[in-house]
Amino acid sequence: MKHRAARLAAVGAVVAAAFAVSASAAAATSITIAGSTLVLPLVTGQFIPDYQAANSGTTVTDSGGGSTLGITDISSKLVDIGTSDAPMSFTQAEGCSLCVQIPWALSATGPDFNLSGVTSLKLTGPVLAAIYEGKIVSWNDARIAKLNPGVNLPSTSISVIYRSDGSGDTYVFTNYLSDVDPQWKQEVGASTQVNFPVGTGEKGNSGVAAAIKATNGAIGYVSTFYTVNDSLTPIAIQNAAGKYVLPYSAGQEDAALLVKSVAAGTEPLIVDPPYKAVKKPKGKLSKAKEKAYKAALVIAKEEAGAYPLSTFTDAIVRSDGAQVPSVQSFLTFAVSAAEQAKVDSLASYANSYAPLPPVVRKEDQKEIAAL
Repeated sequence: MKHRAARLAAVGAVVAAAFAVSASAAAATSITIAGSTLVLPLVTGQFIPDYQAANSGTTVTDSGGGSTLGITDISSKLVDIGTSDAPMSFTQAEGCSLCVQIPWALSATGPDFNLSGVTSLKLTGPVLAAIYEGKIVSWNDARIAKLNPGVNLPSTSISVIYRSDGSGDTYVFTNYLSDVDPQWKQEVGASTQVNFPVGTGEKGNSGVAAAIKATNGAIGYVSTFYTVNDSLTPIAIQNAAGKYVLPYSAGQEDAALLVKSVAAGTEPLIVDPPYKAVKKPKGKLSKAKEKAYKAALVIAKEEAGAYPLSTFTDAIVRSDGAQVPSVQSFLTFAVSAAEQAKVDSLASYANSYAPLPPVVRKEDQKEIAAL
């Protein structure tokens, strides 16, 4: 009995030692993130602290740096998650053949302005493109004045500001301008970095926001969090339905609700969603036609409320990464219904982010489980 007790004690000691090593390893678990500054405030202000509170011993850090850096760092295995507001290009996907991109947050990018004496402004896509092409150079230009009757627009010169670093915000912004202006599409195009015809480049959302605040006559684009957090004045942009919409969560959510399916490993693009007016058919409707008509009305309402520079942002991960189980745990938590429901409820993020639609969360969960 003494020998058996001794053997059991020895086995117990080994198990205890193994458990201690396991617990130590768990305590040392860390997840590193780099990339999008659009989603950075949400990740560092909500996703990370909420996850760490529920998973003692796990450390998650996000260093930001811009979407291009996020793709570069995950491709080079320098981080566990790269974040980007722009989907990987064909070349980037080839360079990271084992990378999977998962839409995990919803927000928007949009133009803000600083003009003494003016507190609100409306622009159409073509007029916004003309400003960034250098064709409209003063705030009292007739094309701006026509869209803003009753607003006393000064002759102040327009100071154009853009992102100098590789940016998903630039991708969203230039995709929108390419959609609404054929000349922009042909001569400048859409990418995370383009040769802007005019203006001054600043690094990161924070750099652009600071430049807008410091410059009377400035216009520049930032993600909605920075509009809210830095108390900038957003420009209402005309959508395809002819409505002027601000870049807040309601418009983001309406744009995202138009996504009815998601192809595996892709980011649904919701820039400049179309609009189709719905007319009620004449005569008495059958139950099937009445149902179809009501469904069309719902879609038209969403289209009419959509902010045209809304965007998903991706978490890009490697299926061969050393931290796959930890990454799966963190991403599953971030895209959960409970965590997504909070993104527009916290005072610090009011109007900055919107919850992912169910169809996107469902595809995300499949992609994360399959890593």
